[in-house]
Amino acid sequence: MEKLREDNYYHWEYNMRKKLSRKGLLAHIASPQSDDMYDRTTKEWFEGDLKALGLIALEVDVTHHVYIRDAVTAREAWERLQVQ
Repeated sequence: MEKLREDNYYHWEYNMRKKLSRKGLLAHIASPQSDDMYDRTTKEWFEGDLKALGLIALEVDVTHHVYIRDAVTAREAWERLQVQ
């Protein structure tokens, strides 16, 4: 998979969604229809979110690290990359 750069967000976003989906981590970046859908207090959720955040961080060019370096959740990192 090609890392996210300035000119490939459209393709990167699609490929990253598929990668997270294959690993069962897509819910960590998806907008839940209701906050009740996901119990974000469980150890399992935190571990999955760290995995998703790690995958996202590994798939962005180093020039984009500045946008996600202090993101606490995968969703937060995802949203920051969307606006860049």
